Amino acid sequence: MRIGWHRFLVLAALGTHLLWVRGAAEHDPREFEDQIRQFEATDQQTPPPERAVVFTGSSTLRNWTQLTNDFRDLPVLNRGFGGAHYSDVLHFYERIIRNYRPRAVLLYAGDNDLHAGVPVAQVYTEVTRLVARIQSDLPDTWVWIISVKPSPARLALLESQREFNEQVRKFCGNQPRVRYLDVASAMLDQTGQPRLELFGADRLHLNSSGYALWHDLIRAEIKRSPLSGRGLPSTRGLALGASLALAGLVGGAGLFVWRRTRPQPLEANA
Repeated sequence: MRIGWHRFLVLAALGTHLLWVRGAAEHDPREFEDQIRQFEATDQQTPPPERAVVFTGSSTLRNWTQLTNDFRDLPVLNRGFGGAHYSDVLHFYERIIRNYRPRAVLLYAGDNDLHAGVPVAQVYTEVTRLVARIQSDLPDTWVWIISVKPSPARLALLESQREFNEQVRKFCGNQPRVRYLDVASAMLDQTGQPRLELFGADRLHLNSSGYALWHDLIRAEIKRSPLSGRGLPSTRGLALGASLALAGLVGGAGLFVWRRTRPQPLEANA
């Protein structure tokens, strides 16, 4: 009887592994090639800001169409692409992170990975590999890893999301210039369920209220960081400083401003 139960457990584990391998094989990062090329075409037409603050990851970032406006006092660059896993961000790392030599990177993925059945341990490993590459190539760059968000559409994943977020939180606590940005806690109600008012019609993507919450959480986190006191020039401040310099009012000095902005209204994602 014990032998039979042991065999059952082995077969169940093997079956789960094979399902994940099949899912991983079906997920091909090359499906995002057109989106990445579009980023590069945009860069050719409008050169990105130097030492930008790069947001990259899945559609939660891609759908944040007002990101640049919400953080208009910072040199932000949105490089989110729909459906991305951490493995995809790693695959396109040179083209969406390294080539920009960003001052800071904010990463959001993991949501789709877990939904596709990728084990928590595998997603976590990909996060650590991605951070290691950034630390090796861009040692002065700060990294924020945004927690996987809970959503009404993916209630079955709440436990695995919590497990993943906790592993990432601990990892960030032991890494220089790497921080965990918890958005998940504020997105749960008093009963521990996702707050419906933060989501669009599909109950997965954020609506304007959801993005307003993210804006406030991200801005507060950056303002608490060393970057708030140095190294993150305001785009408005730089422009004003240049204008004053041309007018002869300042002797070539840059003017850096951190200005709190109110998030602009966003259309709910459907």
